[in-house]
Amino acid sequence: MEVLETQIEHATRFLSLFKRRCRHNGKEFDWFFSSRSKNPVSAAEKTADAVVIVSVYDDQDDLSNPCDGYKGTPKLVLTSEFRVPINAREISFPAGIIDPGQTPAEAAVRELKEETGLDLEVLIESPNLFSSAGMTDESSMYVFGKATGEASKEHLEAHEDIDVLLLDEDGLRSFDYSANATSCKAWPLIWMYMQMGFENFPNP
Repeated sequence: MEVLETQIEHATRFLSLFKRRCRHNGKEFDWFFSSRSKNPVSAAEKTADAVVIVSVYDDQDDLSNPCDGYKGTPKLVLTSEFRVPINAREISFPAGIIDPGQTPAEAAVRELKEETGLDLEVLIESPNLFSSAGMTDESSMYVFGKATGEASKEHLEAHEDIDVLLLDEDGLRSFDYSANATSCKAWPLIWMYMQMGFENFPNP
């Protein structure tokens, strides 16, 4: 596959549409995709656009099922957020864009505070990952950590409609995911923690 030319078709403040002219097996064709960048680069050159924050909250007020490293019952921090493109609420992890000059860890701390009111102790980060490469070059990194504090909507932006869900192992198993849209970035990890619990978080 050879990329011949990339042209911007339409630009907005946060997202742009591109047309990429390609040649494969002697035939040329156009591929349209979206990007948060005004100058898309290859995956090898690209830094992450966003962070997905996978954190376990230490509920010290609930001592019914303590695990190693936690004083109370550990609970996975999820969000229920209205997403305009799908016109529905989505169950996912807190997430957000990495601002210019920020590290993924710094962005994760900021975004968790903004979306949930909770504080984050960063433990590990994933590589830069791509979730829908057929239609966008957007990439993100998972940031794993421990969450503390008190959940709040105080720091939400005007356009954000987010509820915080703190679910222990039993809560993860009993939650009705079919009543909401569920993020493909969240479901594999939700399922994993359903099966394995939090004892070895973040390294199962």
